[in-house]
Amino acid sequence: MTPLDNSYSQWVAFPLKVHFLAILSLFGVLLFAWYEYTLLSTYPNVDEYHYAWAAERVAAGEDPYVGGRGKKGYLYPPLLAFVLAAIFKVGGEVGVLVVNRFLNMVGLALFGWFTAAWAKGDATQRWRDITLLLLLSPPVSMGVKFQNLTLFAAGASIVVLFFHKKYPFICGILLGLSIAVKPLVVPIMIVLFATFTRHGVIVSVVSSIVAALLTVPFPYFDSWFYKLERIKSHIADGSASIHRILHALDLHYLMTPVLFISFIFVFIISTKFAKDIHSVVAISLASSLFVTPVTWLHTYLLALPLIVMAWNIYFTKGLSFKYEFTLLSLATAASLLVEGITSFKFATLPPLLEVIGVLPNLFAPVILAWYVIYWNNKMANKRNSG
Repeated sequence: MTPLDNSYSQWVAFPLKVHFLAILSLFGVLLFAWYEYTLLSTYPNVDEYHYAWAAERVAAGEDPYVGGRGKKGYLYPPLLAFVLAAIFKVGGEVGVLVVNRFLNMVGLALFGWFTAAWAKGDATQRWRDITLLLLLSPPVSMGVKFQNLTLFAAGASIVVLFFHKKYPFICGILLGLSIAVKPLVVPIMIVLFATFTRHGVIVSVVSSIVAALLTVPFPYFDSWFYKLERIKSHIADGSASIHRILHALDLHYLMTPVLFISFIFVFIISTKFAKDIHSVVAISLASSLFVTPVTWLHTYLLALPLIVMAWNIYFTKGLSFKYEFTLLSLATAASLLVEGITSFKFATLPPLLEVIGVLPNLFAPVILAWYVIYWNNKMANKRNSG
């Protein structure tokens, strides 16, 4: 067994009550660690302004994609606006904030504890290490302060990746719902389909159908689609994505072709390397960060399992090639410190400098995923041949 196999199998073997208590206690710690954003504030945090705006507009029978707060306004799919509008009618704006924050903190607790599957030690040690990682991680801090639904999407995605073999239909529904609320982890559908296993195909097909049914038939879908097309040339403004590079080079018209080419590339890579839970998770999360048109600092929460897996392998096997420690350190730093380049808006940097600034953040998760898959496979083959 490889180091990742050992860590994962030990984590799975923990009693159910240990998993439950770990998630519950982690939820409580995270909730109170950022209490001013999760408990005390009765006003919308940054991204909650858009959620509250959309809820109020739909509750009043108006289009949430016309006008809006901030430069771009509400950009999420219509399903979220209708769900929040129903909550708004019952509990007002505060009700919207309570539900959003609850879902986000549950998602973060789930994501954190499932990431512990690749940490070292017993349950207590893993809980302690993951709690410190979450509390000190800039992507987590920004996600909580902004109360962006990335936290919920991350939790849903990690649950799907862990349980898709045992509960493919349920996981397909959950993944489809997550994408219909926030289309962040679309590549997971591609990765699971590319495994060509029964459960992988079921999750992919079911999630595609659920996401489509929860998006296309909804009122204001045309308005949402039109708005995305209208602001496409500026949608990646301030983000750290491949699409920002296209915009910086004045190639924003290539956004859609590059997106589809990226999906094809993810499929090809997955057919070759997505062979176990470690590689499936690594490719899914790295591709979600690489392909998604808009990736902020909080989006890089998805890189945390990659970081834990990579350093687990490194500390188990030791130094294997020159500058390996430096490579991992730089990739980890680039995954956690994304705010540098995203602080700059379009046209404030020379195009070449903007491209150079985005590249480390863009490729850091890819490097971590490659490291994990390469060394995990190499160690597995060595033990099998031995």
